[in-house]
Amino acid sequence: MANTYSAGIVTAYGAAKRGGYTGTYDQFCADQANFSKWAQQVREDKESVEQTVETFSETTVPEAVQSVTAEGNTQIDRVEAAGNSVVEAVGNAGTSAVGSVNEAGTTQVGNVTNEGNNQVGRVQDKGNEVIASIPSDYSDLTAEVDDLTRQINHFDDNLPGTVQTVNFGADGKPSSVVHTKNGTTVRTDAYTWGDGTVTETRTTADGSYITMVTDLSTLVTTISEIQEAS
Repeated sequence: MANTYSAGIVTAYGAAKRGGYTGTYDQFCADQANFSKWAQQVREDKESVEQTVETFSETTVPEAVQSVTAEGNTQIDRVEAAGNSVVEAVGNAGTSAVGSVNEAGTTQVGNVTNEGNNQVGRVQDKGNEVIASIPSDYSDLTAEVDDLTRQINHFDDNLPGTVQTVNFGADGKPSSVVHTKNGTTVRTDAYTWGDGTVTETRTTADGSYITMVTDLSTLVTTISEIQEAS
């Protein structure tokens, strides 16, 4: 009885099929026949690519770099020129604005100073006016105050801060009213009853007095001037 052994893949076609080749055996043979032609084409394409790379490296790249560098320098020059123009314009505008502000400020300071001087002048004039209105001697003013006080003490029916005590005569009529302040007599009002009249004599603490005569039928009162003490 004969034995059978596997020798593995012993043909190129078999190896190609195992590696994934999907063509027929005839197609494989045709491909093998054209291999040398394709290899030659690959070598030529490789040389062409290498030549192109060499040419690009030696000429195209330096020229492109030089062109880009030149354009970059041009743009830099333009930017610097534009920047200088802007800086100059800003500087001029700033100088002009500062000048305007200084001029306006000087004008305002001048106006404020003038107005301040005017106000000071007005205040000084008013002060001088007030000073001139103040009397150097207060004797006249004192006399006027004293006279007004006497007028009040004689003619005011109700003296502020005083207590009034009414006294009556035997006939039941008021005979006097005494005005006291802190226990001191300020004024005494004495009544004298006549025929259809009543006379009131008001005497203050300094002895001066006035008389007030009233007609009881008409209620007309006649008042005298202040009389000094006799």
